[in-house]
Amino acid sequence: METGRQIIPPNADELVAKFKDINVPTLIIWGLQDKIIDPIVGTLLDEAIPNSTLKWIDQCGHVPQEEMPEATVPLVLEFLASL
Repeated sequence: METGRQIIPPNADELVAKFKDINVPTLIIWGLQDKIIDPIVGTLLDEAIPNSTLKWIDQCGHVPQEEMPEATVPLVLEFLASL
């Protein structure tokens, strides 16, 4: 947990304020059982980033691409095909 706290940059608020300026389609994939970063952050990101798509993976923690690749890859392919 301490390592996680240390990766938060001192200008985090400034960076978060720039999320609204992201102007490319953005896929957010979040594990519903993420114990590292609360899943509510996924919802907040989706609300903050215009043109974003949030997809949840159940029975998955912090690293969906490693924990549930069979669920993650189709989401990525579907997103890319929609562009």
